Amino acid sequence: MDDSENAQPGFQQAVIAAGEKVTHIAPADDNGETIGSSVVVARGVIQYPLKQLGLYASITSAPRTTREQCNTAQSVAVCAAIDYALAHR
Repeated sequence: MDDSENAQPGFQQAVIAAGEKVTHIAPADDNGETIGSSVVVARGVIQYPLKQLGLYASITSAPRTTREQCNTAQSVAVCAAIDYALAHR
């Protein structure tokens, strides 16, 4: 999930690219949406005005993965986020 008020497309793409190495990324439906929101930037990325809605971005258990795959994907995503942040100081 990306913040529509402070979009970070490069960061989102880095996290998706790392995550898809260890698990699937949910494709958009026939309307180009995931969970009712338009996919932007990269597969699996949707945007909301996070601060305005009082939301925080989180990762939840995906029904088509094992617990180990979910944990690995989250770890890989965090590492990709840190690598991106360090490379774009």
